Amino acid sequence: MNHATEVSLAAAPVGTQFCVKHSHGDIALLVLTTKSTALPELAALTMDMTVWRDAA
Repeated sequence: MNHATEVSLAAAPVGTQFCVKHSHGDIALLVLTTKSTALPELAALTMDMTVWRDAA
């Protein structure tokens, strides 16, 4: 089953976790570690990512 969800990163606090599953079975966990959105034209995000290959 294919499923897409749109997420507002502007509303997501630091520490928010996102889990993503690829159709080939890989699963990724992304963690929002730094967010700078005070000036929209200079907005930036930093995320850590862990990937498990063929996990699903």
